[in-house]
Amino acid sequence: MKLAILLLLASTAFAQEVKRPTFEIDSGATVKCGEGTAQTSTGMPNAYDATGQSTSSVIATQATTVKSFYRSRSFSAWQAAGSTYSALTLNVNAQEVESNLTGSVGEGLMQYSINNGSTWTNLVTSSGSGFSRKTYSATLSAMQDLSQLKVAVCVQSSAGGDTSGPIETMTVFDIWTVGTTTAQSPGPGATTGSPHRGLVIVN
Repeated sequence: MKLAILLLLASTAFAQEVKRPTFEIDSGATVKCGEGTAQTSTGMPNAYDATGQSTSSVIATQATTVKSFYRSRSFSAWQAAGSTYSALTLNVNAQEVESNLTGSVGEGLMQYSINNGSTWTNLVTSSGSGFSRKTYSATLSAMQDLSQLKVAVCVQSSAGGDTSGPIETMTVFDIWTVGTTTAQSPGPGATTGSPHRGLVIVN
């Protein structure tokens, strides 16, 4: 005797959603990396464009013999999430280089805020040695409101005494978030998100 059992088999698939900021501004004293006078920063459009890490933008500064300077810039207005996340990661691919070394030091800083700039958390900092190029990441709450997310970068050069201070250069290749979503995979002939249904015959 054959017993036909209909099994509803629902397979779960995980997808990743990439989102980026859409707005940038000179952050002035909001994000200050060390001492000195704020200099106006210029646009960094390739730091968060859709080409990813194939393009980049630079922020740099150099002190004089008697005066320290810093520049900072912030990125916000994230693209809206397309669905509910089960996990969320913030990523910044960047490097910071200090050159023209004279005995004085500078600093590079990357920070992020999850509350529209009310408070900031360090993503990476350097002092006197820069930091190598790689992707620096932070795990955020899956429920994070992306409209409240900000990223800021800053470079600072200290006065050099007898010579000009070091040249502090930060290159930002990409800023993005990766949200993990959970969705059902479609069965044969079914629409996306519908459960896969199979008929199993048991002898």
